Amino acid sequence: MMNRKLLSAIWLVSLLTSPSLAQQVSFENVPSELQPKYDAQKAEITALVGQIQDKKLAGEVRAAHLAELQQRFPYVVLPTAKSVALDESEPLQLEATKILIGSVVMMNHSAGGDHAMHEQFTSTMDILKQVVASGTAAARSFAAETGASLGDSGMLSEIQKKNDEGVISDADAVGYFTLADPGVAASYVEKYLSSENVAAQEQAVSYLGPLPDYQATIRQDFFLDANKPAAVQAAAARVLARTDEKFTTYSDKVIMRDGTPTQVVDAIIRGSIENTTNPVNAEQVSKYKTILDDYKKANPGVNMQQLNTIQNSIEILR
Repeated sequence: MMNRKLLSAIWLVSLLTSPSLAQQVSFENVPSELQPKYDAQKAEITALVGQIQDKKLAGEVRAAHLAELQQRFPYVVLPTAKSVALDESEPLQLEATKILIGSVVMMNHSAGGDHAMHEQFTSTMDILKQVVASGTAAARSFAAETGASLGDSGMLSEIQKKNDEGVISDADAVGYFTLADPGVAASYVEKYLSSENVAAQEQAVSYLGPLPDYQATIRQDFFLDANKPAAVQAAAARVLARTDEKFTTYSDKVIMRDGTPTQVVDAIIRGSIENTTNPVNAEQVSKYKTILDDYKKANPGVNMQQLNTIQNSIEILR
């Protein structure tokens, strides 16, 4: 039987002489001061890339090799990570996606006017969009979260497409969109105001509530509408109390309304406390107590113990 070391040597020679593999190991991004180190370990780097590409190995093993390449030789890992980002191995795909994410985040902070880096950023983001389009659930989640937080319009569009196809839930989709600046994401989030998913509605209301173009809708259709789910009314109450300077001109309609859920009243007070234009002082604390008193009068049968937490907070503020 052939000696195992001899087999390993033959395998390594085959890797080093493989034209396709050689094309995937690029040293052009290695800083000049590190070039000698990378040159001296070129054979080891090439072998690592070969193990990552070897579909005969278990996915966990290939992912471990990719993580090792990233840790030891970070300036040559990106092309390899790109090449396996859509691999059928879930562990490998996830590891590659995390590396690509780290790369686009770093390039986004340092690209400036560098044309080459901008092209690299764009090509890497394109692969992350492909991960969202056809990757595993775990990798898709990481890619969508990062792309959305960077406000990439193509990524936002891809997330919307996968939501329309039922691949990404309403709650997850709006969660991604709300990571982006309203200037690019508000139009995407608006759709979820009418979602049948309460969690998605809550997120949409909280995100759009501070925006002047949406405050009237949030006020009329979500805060003042007693038929909306309590959690959605509460989300509207908190964001409007925090951001709408006219909030006190209409909030009594809800506070004094029979049947208003306790969590909505709790949200009114919490939002008012968070409103930085009205610093908490003795007068404000008195207003918070008045809200509770008025609510109790309008709802004599309500269990005020459900408001114990906010009542204790008011006492502390005193």
